[in-house]
Amino acid sequence: MRVISGTLRGRNIVSLDSMQIRPTADKVKEALFNIIQAIVADATVLDLYAGTGALGIEALSRGAQKAIFIDSFRDAISVIETNVKNFELTKNAKIYNATALEAIKRFGREGVKFDIIFLDPPYEAYDKNVLKEIEVNAILSDKGIVVLEHDAEVEVDETIDNLKRFYFKKYGRNALSFYR
Repeated sequence: MRVISGTLRGRNIVSLDSMQIRPTADKVKEALFNIIQAIVADATVLDLYAGTGALGIEALSRGAQKAIFIDSFRDAISVIETNVKNFELTKNAKIYNATALEAIKRFGREGVKFDIIFLDPPYEAYDKNVLKEIEVNAILSDKGIVVLEHDAEVEVDETIDNLKRFYFKKYGRNALSFYR
């Protein structure tokens, strides 16, 4: 696994040999960033279910201002910390060991807003309540987007409260749904 583009292009991302982490395939990551490239520069990014931190690191490599990484798996947090340190991104990154719902509620209470929110949960753990909580807690900026990676066979809602899916694409077993 590597950084696809930007200032860190071609550098390898440390991973974890675990069934609890399913990294986003390079072809899916490349397609995802081709779709959102216009809004990445100077963005504030939330990487939920961060795993290795690959999506947030890719965003930082492409010019995002700040990335916050969330994972409930302690070993994943250690990998993210290693990657952030190896890429010298510590001033642009914050890492929290928490569930997605805990983090969303915390950022809602603190009034924190994000331009891009990545959701890449373990496929068997997808919970549409996470998308609902993003809306309820108002953590998405006015022009922000949510990118959900999910199993292509799983039907995800086109509308959740005020979040509306504006783009959907399958990549083999994987699918990306984009909301705003």
